[in-house]
Amino acid sequence: MDTQANTTQPKLIDKKTLGTYGFVYDAMIKSGLNIQTDDQKQFQFVSLPQKAGWTSTINGFYADLWGNHAAAGLGPTMPGPQMDIADPYYEFVQTLVAPPPKAAEYEKLNTQLTALTDQYGALKKEEVTAYELWQTGQGKNFPDIKTIGDWETSDYTAGSTYITQKNNLSGRITNVNEQIEPYMKGAALVYQQARNAVDPKVMIDVAKPGGGTTKIYPTSFAPELSEFIATMSGGGTVSPMSVSFGAKDEYNGSWSVATGGAAGLPLEGFFFGGEGGYKSSTVIQNDAELAVNLNIKGLQAFNIVRDNWFKSSMIAEHMEGPYSGTGSTGKQFFGAEKGTLKLVPSQVLVAYGTTFSLTTSTSAYKSVETEWNAEVGLMIGPFFFGADILHKSKEVTQSGDTTTISLGSNDDPNAYIIGVASSLYLDGE
Repeated sequence: MDTQANTTQPKLIDKKTLGTYGFVYDAMIKSGLNIQTDDQKQFQFVSLPQKAGWTSTINGFYADLWGNHAAAGLGPTMPGPQMDIADPYYEFVQTLVAPPPKAAEYEKLNTQLTALTDQYGALKKEEVTAYELWQTGQGKNFPDIKTIGDWETSDYTAGSTYITQKNNLSGRITNVNEQIEPYMKGAALVYQQARNAVDPKVMIDVAKPGGGTTKIYPTSFAPELSEFIATMSGGGTVSPMSVSFGAKDEYNGSWSVATGGAAGLPLEGFFFGGEGGYKSSTVIQNDAELAVNLNIKGLQAFNIVRDNWFKSSMIAEHMEGPYSGTGSTGKQFFGAEKGTLKLVPSQVLVAYGTTFSLTTSTSAYKSVETEWNAEVGLMIGPFFFGADILHKSKEVTQSGDTTTISLGSNDDPNAYIIGVASSLYLDGE
């Protein structure tokens, strides 16, 4: 699949071009997690890890994280919070016109109806031609026959034969329509039920972390986050993962340290910096001694379960409509490259217990030692170590021309959301 030529296709994560993220992704897939990008799903790392802090299966605080984010395009990382997916889905359901049902008997009847309707149309054209020909000949002898209707009912013309044929076809069309009607009513009922399911009355109140409540459509997460954290904090492991790379691999050996605050992390690199605004940075390029090791005790994919209000099958089957009205609705609104329903998050990836070591040339370390000893945090790919973790667990050892910095989050009781997998609903263009 050429993921570059067609922007409506998922973007693969390649360690050769995406450095840190690519190496982490490669190890993640090798660990056995079934959350990778394929032709039906786009996996993306979050741009900044967030604490996985839901304490029950329903929580409104995280709804925006797995909302639609196609406006930023497909790629290895997703942007910050976007609108809740419930909003565009509500509009999709409200504007979707119930298409014909998909049933073998219905298809057979619909084929018959199309053929009979075509026959009726052809017969009417033939009748008009015959009437016009009659007018230019024998019609001159019948001044009282002024319309095609008069011609059809006259005892002196061939028009009556057309009435008989049309009545026959009309009867057959009526008969087929009567057989089709139950199928159409059934299809319409399905769509009415879908509209009823997104009635705002089914929304529930959930607590917001900062106080107060917000309304959301019922949404749950499986399996339970609390069970995962209990396993991890009790010394267990779930899909543990190790990542190793460096200048001797396919990584370019570059990294940077910022002073006075955090800077944006280059997609292909990793970054040391504070947790405030960025002021300045020192970039280490082509560090021949660079070697990175990451170890994660636990990785768990959590399914996002939207209750009966959400029907993914409707999006998959009817992205191209038909839709009522005009304007912002329609397949170009819902399923185009930046459509509001193109990416529907279906899973979140949570990590727990990350340890890290960086070996670099001693000269490179010495050049940034002052910045390193300041209040900094570390971002490497989708992982972030806050300044508190670094200063609690950091160890620095020197051996000859290399320096190794080791740190970990074993003392951190939190699990972190590091990625989101989204189902792809494309309009086929």
